[in-house]
Amino acid sequence: MWKNSLHTVRTIVMRLYLSGGGVLLLGVCFTSMLLWAVGVVILLVGLVIHLRYYRCPVCGKFLDRNTGAFCSHCGAKIQ
Repeated sequence: MWKNSLHTVRTIVMRLYLSGGGVLLLGVCFTSMLLWAVGVVILLVGLVIHLRYYRCPVCGKFLDRNTGAFCSHCGAKIQ
């Protein structure tokens, strides 16, 4: 498993979502299939990283959009 903090994973994912959405929007505005495809790929990479690495360090369950101090599944303290 990736040994970065959940804050780092959340930051990376949000940047990928925002940049992918921006590129996708540019592709739609300029009717460029290449920009559209690149935007979709960036969004999919962000989704894969989110689903794979945004997990509780104790129980390993997916945290969804949890930004609290404790895991909603096991109650462990999250960094």
